[in-house]
Order: sequence, then C-alpha cells, then structure tokens
Amino acid sequence: ILERDAKRLRVWFEARRGSDGASIATSEQVFTCVDLSGERPRSAEFPPEVATKIEALARDQEGLPMPLEAGQGLTLRRRSAFSVTP
Repeated sequence: ILERDAKRLRVWFEARRGSDGASIATSEQVFTCVDLSGERPRSAEFPPEVATKIEALARDQEGLPMPLEAGQGLTLRRRSAFSVTP
C-alpha cells in the first residue's frame, strides 16, 4: 500500500522470478470505493470493516521502502503546477 485515504487506495504490485529474485513485472493501481445504491454511482468511504483491514495492511507495510518507479503519474495528493517530483 503506497497511499490511502477514506475513499481511495494506491497500491504497488511486483512479480519476481523465483530462481533469482529479478523483478519481471510491476503494476501501480488506484482503487476507488464506489457506492452503487443511489441513482448514480458515486465515490464513497470504504465500509468500516474494509477500512479496518486496509489500515491493518498499511501498518504491516509501514517500514517498506517506496519503490523508485512508483508515482510516475499516479498520486492521491494534488501536485503543485510547479512541482517536478511526485
């Protein structure tokens, strides 16, 4: 888990080759919780039981380094128009 807020989750997946541990695939994704109960779908906060699990996962991963490739165009925070870094 790279970032999270009440409605969104930004994650990083990496597949490594078993024989030598070399990275063979990466994927960065943003998930949004969507409420489909109304007339129109809308973003919504994660249900409490889901939010609790997300927080537990995030705590477990707190010490992991941020992948250097992460954030190349994806972030939950707005960037300044003058920013050169994610």
